[in-house]
Amino acid sequence: MKIVEIFKSIQGEGSNFGKQVIFIRLGNCNLKCSWCDTDWKKYKELTIQEIMEEISKYNCKNVIITGGEPTISNLTSLLKELKDKGYWIAIETNGTNNIGYEYIDYIATSPKFIYGSKIIKLKKANEVRIVVDTDNKIDFITFCINIRNKIKAKKYFLSPVEIDGEFKNLVLLGEIKQKLKERGAGEWEISMQLHKLMKIQ
Repeated sequence: MKIVEIFKSIQGEGSNFGKQVIFIRLGNCNLKCSWCDTDWKKYKELTIQEIMEEISKYNCKNVIITGGEPTISNLTSLLKELKDKGYWIAIETNGTNNIGYEYIDYIATSPKFIYGSKIIKLKKANEVRIVVDTDNKIDFITFCINIRNKIKAKKYFLSPVEIDGEFKNLVLLGEIKQKLKERGAGEWEISMQLHKLMKIQ
């Protein structure tokens, strides 16, 4: 499999904030977001056995598979091996593909405004996190409403975009949150990438 990195840290955003996890970051992505914080083109090829040997070094039984975009890889063998070894498994995806893997315990998805809601294929997730990466408030609100109608989830989050260590659009994020509530689009919570503020990988 194409592996960018494997490391232990805490989940820095969303409902699982503070959870000790092992991140398995996969290479390649089917989108190209200008503010992406991962160089997913740089990866090494590892076998399933090599991946399992690497994560066994950590005293942790929680794994988050992220990217890049993990759903463009064949995850079946890795997921089965992880579940056979008793790992809790989460995946972070942009929502452009359906997820039919029976071994996944938690799905977090982050649809991208710049690509619109029409490319989203995912129908169900545990949480949705949308990055406010535009000044276009009206269109962004419409995008959030479309995503909420398209993806059934327990939690919906808005996040500020982070560029060069600085969080942008914080005021706009608050305005959008309020407007969504006024339009009957449900409750949206705020999720910051707190691991970046804490200087944690």
